[in-house]
Amino acid sequence: RRASDCATVLGSNVYKCTITPESGGAFSDCLRFTTPGDVSERFDLVPDQLGLALGCTCKAAGSPKHPRFASSLTFECNGGDFTFEGAVKKNAKSIKKGFASAATGASFVFSCTLDAACAVAQ
Repeated sequence: RRASDCATVLGSNVYKCTITPESGGAFSDCLRFTTPGDVSERFDLVPDQLGLALGCTCKAAGSPKHPRFASSLTFECNGGDFTFEGAVKKNAKSIKKGFASAATGASFVFSCTLDAACAVAQ
């Protein structure tokens, strides 16, 4: 693992997020990352509102001919009919360009800030 890959930067951080479903009506959630993970050997994500661990990896940078694995700040997490992806800032203070989808076709966008004390009403 390189010092600048998403698993290293996300570490075991907690983020408070604003999530906006395509149907409207934004809500808050806490995204809890754990490195290493139980589902994925790299790292896991547990969104409080789902209460389900998703296995995660960093997306590859480069091209198919010259891929650079474990060098991206962009992550993808999958599990239980859900996918979350986003880009963590190198200083770990925020997640931008967040996108989540469900197997049902529902989609969501989100942005997050680092918040170790994150708590939301369920």
